[in-house]
Amino acid sequence: MRAIAEFAPLVVYAGHQMPPGIAQDLTEIVALGQHPGQAASPHSDAGVPRHVFPVDAAFDPHRVARHICRQRIGFALGGGGARGFAHLGVLSALQEAGIPCDAISGTSIGAAVAAGIACGLPPESVAAAVESAGRFAAIPNPVPLRSVFTSTLVERQLRRQFGDVRIEDLATPLGVVAVDLHTGEEVVFTSGDLVPALMASMAVPGIFTPVRYQGRVLVDGAVRSPVPVRACRDLGADFVIASRMCVTAAAHTNSAARNVPWLPETIAWALDLMQTQIAAESAGSADLAIDTLIARDKAGLFDFGHRRYVEAAGKVAAESALSGTGVRLPGSLRAA
Repeated sequence: MRAIAEFAPLVVYAGHQMPPGIAQDLTEIVALGQHPGQAASPHSDAGVPRHVFPVDAAFDPHRVARHICRQRIGFALGGGGARGFAHLGVLSALQEAGIPCDAISGTSIGAAVAAGIACGLPPESVAAAVESAGRFAAIPNPVPLRSVFTSTLVERQLRRQFGDVRIEDLATPLGVVAVDLHTGEEVVFTSGDLVPALMASMAVPGIFTPVRYQGRVLVDGAVRSPVPVRACRDLGADFVIASRMCVTAAAHTNSAARNVPWLPETIAWALDLMQTQIAAESAGSADLAIDTLIARDKAGLFDFGHRRYVEAAGKVAAESALSGTGVRLPGSLRAA
């Protein structure tokens, strides 16, 4: 009993009845249950944060251990349109290295990729889903008063992929980042209907119409948080790996050959320029930042034709970051 009392702020009691005098010292309760929203312990724990790990076919005791020992690992995925395929290469490399995911956040296209991972889909399936939705991204808006393109068909594809899934029901904690257009506030969705949150996170100003959701008018999360490291930490991650895409000058391009881009790309490039410093600072606050370099001529916002090239670049960047930067992941963070 004395040993339990000594470590009460850290250790979770697993018995059926909480010993007297212990409950008031608890700072968190970790429980095993049937689903994340399962409530209620037989003892009084009002006001104490509770985290329930479902005991199902996907139950991972190592994940519980990382949670209790405060060695939870999270991924923060930045925005970038079709460049988001780089995240799939990064995630494949992390998976092959045995690095698990305890929480994941995403901005814009990074939010769509993060949602697929949080749903338990393998990277290849997520890539196929993103590619399928991307085919409908550049559909002109018949009445372009609020945006160049309409996102109706993109939303339809996301509904086919995710249905009516709610964020809080996902096995892996997910944060979808958007920005309130009127207040400028960063909004991180960790509950509610998944698809509207994704549509808001991907609503690039001028390109897609802002999304009305939960009483707000929302636009692309990359406006304020190009690489959502803080959102990932707020989900409980103790060690954050950030993935972002960096556009380089196109190879073999001289000034005479440079054409004026079409309007959507002009908007996207201008946003890139404005967000560069913010993205660098955000990624710099991660424990490990993976930067995928993509040539400008293969980095168009809607250039889904270079999927394999961009994925491969992401995988190379991740492998290089894991082996060549001197950053060493604690062994306990790796999957057993």
